[in-house]
Amino acid sequence: SITLGQDLTVNGILTLTNGLLILGDKNLILGTSATIEGSPSASSMIVATSTGELRKAIDDERVLPFSFTYPLGDNEGTAEYSPVTLNFTAGTFYNAYASVTLANLKHPSNTSSVDYLNRYWIVNQSGISDFSCDVTAQYLPADVVGTESSIWTGKYDGSSWTLLNQANVVNHTLAGTVTGFSTFTGGQQSSMPVELSTF
Repeated sequence: SITLGQDLTVNGILTLTNGLLILGDKNLILGTSATIEGSPSASSMIVATSTGELRKAIDDERVLPFSFTYPLGDNEGTAEYSPVTLNFTAGTFYNAYASVTLANLKHPSNTSSVDYLNRYWIVNQSGISDFSCDVTAQYLPADVVGTESSIWTGKYDGSSWTLLNQANVVNHTLAGTVTGFSTFTGGQQSSMPVELSTF
């Protein structure tokens, strides 16, 4: 594994073939034309479990929809691959980026006591306005506490939850369409009842 010693910007191709790229407190910035190739997996991924973000710069003139998969995971105990895909279908971009980090534990504000995930993702952005984005986050069966089919996607903005889609138990994914980013995790419908985004 390699741990970043400073912020790093990649403008070409980042190929993930074998080993972990650990961000620590440094940011890995993928330029507007940068792509990721290889076969990301638990043995070949980017670890972003601290303050360092995996950022993808987005061209001001980007044609929508624009989709990017962040090949992230954690290496706490067992290495686990837990990527996030952001698919922008609307928005205005100016010197923009979207970034993701994750944690391999229950979100501290998730009050679910029976059915929940021991995993959450923090998505941030800069320079993006009036946007709509489909967020898909992949968890592992080992992250599930309780009954997987009883878990729903919750988006936490720091004070309240927004309930999104029910967990996909076939693909082990959480998903939802949002117009703002924050923290995403899975929990009981009754524990995240503040605001229904879809009916």
